Amino acid sequence: AASSREMRRLKGHSSSILCCAAASGDGSAAGLVSGGEDGRVCVFDLRGSNEASQKYSFFDGLPVPSVCYNPVDMNLVYAAAGSSIYCFDLRLVRRMFLHVIAKHTINADDINQLAVNRKATFLAASDDSGETKILDLKNNRTFKALRGHTNICSAVQFHPQRPWEVVTGGLDSKMIKWDFNRGKQLAALDLGCVSDASKQIFNPPFVHALACPQREISGELGRTVAVARGDGGTDVYDLNGPAKRDPSQGLARKCSLDVDQGGHTAPVSHVNFASFDESGRTVISGGNDSSIKIWNWTACELKLSLNHNRKVNWMTTRASSSDNLIVADTSKFLRVYSVPV
Repeated sequence: AASSREMRRLKGHSSSILCCAAASGDGSAAGLVSGGEDGRVCVFDLRGSNEASQKYSFFDGLPVPSVCYNPVDMNLVYAAAGSSIYCFDLRLVRRMFLHVIAKHTINADDINQLAVNRKATFLAASDDSGETKILDLKNNRTFKALRGHTNICSAVQFHPQRPWEVVTGGLDSKMIKWDFNRGKQLAALDLGCVSDASKQIFNPPFVHALACPQREISGELGRTVAVARGDGGTDVYDLNGPAKRDPSQGLARKCSLDVDQGGHTAPVSHVNFASFDESGRTVISGGNDSSIKIWNWTACELKLSLNHNRKVNWMTTRASSSDNLIVADTSKFLRVYSVPV
């Protein structure tokens, strides 16, 4: 029987690991990148050893809070450090060290998350000023600045089905859907207005992370966004909406996964749609309670709970039956689980 216990520890960082991203594709895609508090980007091949195969650590000591692959060319990796975006080509390596092929400084403040759209034509970068900048990757120029949050903009995701839409989330407890071509807000949701106060832990419903399905999924299940909330809840919304008289003004909440369903007892720090579930029904949440929850969100059902023993910073998944959940936490190791598919 498949086991969900921790299988491997990956080494390459010297302190807390802030983020990680797995190369997308079928189960043969074995690439993994991570960024850390140590100002280092590490690259791993999950088919090989547990040691990083490549490294880059010349960010002037600045932490690396976000990394992501180019979905069209998996040889290209983007990393954020400070207010700058770095691009690496994994084929260009000297003595195990990565080579920066481009650097963009278009944000005015420290970046929290990077996201690239499916055609790899635009990159979004959300920052501490509450702003999200859209970078035109074809012409290497700023395409648009999206200003809507009154506090740190912690998360950004491209709409999986609509090429000109992004959704952002912030520590103002707001989630905003944008037409980034026009720079116009399409919907705004204050999570403080739609949260169930009776179920909240004693924390505001800050948006700590957003996730959209990374696989191509047709229909309603492919147009969702999952929200990691500071009050311990994990929500899933339909990005297209609208629901009649819904307080989200165009974003319909499909489910709310909280402590009543066996959820987190502390803020949810990260959330992910499982790449190993083609249907888009599996959401994984990680929390400051050092636990990982695997949900069938369409049934509001907790499928599996893992005691991780460390606060979760980030998670990524692979379309594989083994080594399919990778977790970055407050330790210097990436932990790899095999979750039953």
